[in-house]
Amino acid sequence: MHKLNHIGCGTHWYIEYDSPVSYDDMLKQMITDFDQQYSRFEVDSLLHQYQRGEIGLENDVHLTKMITLGHEYETLTEGKFSLSVGKRLVEMWYGHEATELDLGGIGKGYLIRLLADFLQTQDVTTYWINGGGDILVSQDSRDIFGPVILMHPQDETQSIGAVPTLHGAVASSGTQRRKRWKDNEHHHLIDTKTGESSHQPYLSIHVAHEDIVRADIAATTLFVTAPQEFEQMAARLEVERFLVLEDLTTLRSPGFVME
Repeated sequence: MHKLNHIGCGTHWYIEYDSPVSYDDMLKQMITDFDQQYSRFEVDSLLHQYQRGEIGLENDVHLTKMITLGHEYETLTEGKFSLSVGKRLVEMWYGHEATELDLGGIGKGYLIRLLADFLQTQDVTTYWINGGGDILVSQDSRDIFGPVILMHPQDETQSIGAVPTLHGAVASSGTQRRKRWKDNEHHHLIDTKTGESSHQPYLSIHVAHEDIVRADIAATTLFVTAPQEFEQMAARLEVERFLVLEDLTTLRSPGFVME
């Protein structure tokens, strides 16, 4: 019988882990520090300092890794995934400080990986980390936790399905975060070719992969990928996927197991 520690941080983070020692304060501090250091919304963040030329990539290992990974995935996806959407997001509605780089497409998955790495260094092998819907479950605990409940894209109080935790990591992307701008609906998932919110015929995409960073990036990338290119891009990223279309019909790859 496992006695799990449970912490919540804000409205978006939820962590459970099995340990006789509490690491709650350390985990919360890691989340807070990461948000302050790499946020586009914090003018004194390392991201802002880097873009103002005040520091270089050699000054921070995590900033270096995220930007390097971002460039690697930009090449792999032929530009569909890009960190260079920050200024366009600001021009539309998403924040106040115009920075070219935006780590939102990679930062959440990267932070979840950091939290998991920390727990593992403390010999914690049973954990569940939910960062705003992107979820990582440790290999040793997949029979302990219940399934991952996938939120309905049009009603946050409902589910569109459930996924057993055998996948390791599940990341989701969708248009729930919308605001009105000049009488048109816009959202934060940018088509890099047009510079506008993507208008593919999808409501949400859920991606499963062992690596939470890849799952996070793939969810964003596939959401902005046109239907005729979708399967080719999913194969290139080597992820399993569950897609909800505008009429609420669904498409699921054979390896995306559901209950």
